[in-house]
Amino acid sequence: MDRDDNADRRKKLDNLEEKANDLLGGDRLFIAENAWQELEVWILAGHELPKAWNWAEIRSEPDPKEQYYEPFAQQQNVGHLLAQGRKVLAKQAAKRYDRIHRLCPEDIQDMEQKIRDGLSP
Repeated sequence: MDRDDNADRRKKLDNLEEKANDLLGGDRLFIAENAWQELEVWILAGHELPKAWNWAEIRSEPDPKEQYYEPFAQQQNVGHLLAQGRKVLAKQAAKRYDRIHRLCPEDIQDMEQKIRDGLSP
């Protein structure tokens, strides 16, 4: 889920996780994570970006979809596709998950830890 610069989003997701896991029981796990800003940032993290772009600025930008993802999609000639090429660019980015893991520690690494915790006996 996109965080969309909403500081309360994590708390809402924690409550959702708790309620869902109470309903699911002990043998299943529901995990809710928010992209630090927007899911499109995860897509950008999996790509080589223009050299003039600064990753810290992308991560701190309140509107990274409009400021970075949309121009990037246009540069990659997929901006005209359904959902501005998210499916195409997300598939490409997923092949470089190591970059996403490294560049998005506040959300990806938190999600990975929740999965590890959920799988441990």
